[in-house]
Amino acid sequence: VTVNPVGEFDARTGSATITGTVTCTGEALFSYLDVEVRQAVGRMSTVTGYATVDITCDGTTYPWSVEVLPVNGKFVGGRAASVTFALACGNIGCGADYQEWIVRLRG
Repeated sequence: VTVNPVGEFDARTGSATITGTVTCTGEALFSYLDVEVRQAVGRMSTVTGYATVDITCDGTTYPWSVEVLPVNGKFVGGRAASVTFALACGNIGCGADYQEWIVRLRG
């Protein structure tokens, strides 16, 4: 899984849109990405949001995009941390990938 270094924010809703690519191989019963975005606001506050998007496991690299809604406040322009966890599970086991990236949010 990759995360693009630039994301977008919506000043009206406070949401952040994070994008990237993902490659998954094998036969998966279910597969998805969990995306968490954290952005420091001021000295003592952090805006956080979460989103999940399904992915396809066929060996092809696909672009993905997810709108992350904040649970406390609004995302704004500037640096934010994106934590992305990919999981795909088949009949026998699961495969996972974890990435943490710094993303610049732009309006």
